[in-house]
Amino acid sequence: MKLAGAPDLLFHDLRRSAVRNMVEKIKMSEKRAMVISGHRTRSCFDRYHIVSLDDIQESGEKMDRWVKEQRSDKED
Repeated sequence: MKLAGAPDLLFHDLRRSAVRNMVEKIKMSEKRAMVISGHRTRSCFDRYHIVSLDDIQESGEKMDRWVKEQRSDKED
């Protein structure tokens, strides 16, 4: 990683980011992401598939929108 100009990063940091981006950003199936990232077991994959605070906040916002839509549908 030093040669790439990022001496504080580990290979596993990049692998973790790649897994997260595949699943969360481009909505790839977890099974396909496991094949691409080389994870043979679900437990190993889960160690790399880490949810960020931004992801949690985005999910909360989506849930809020959905609840509001459900309420407005009932009012109509």
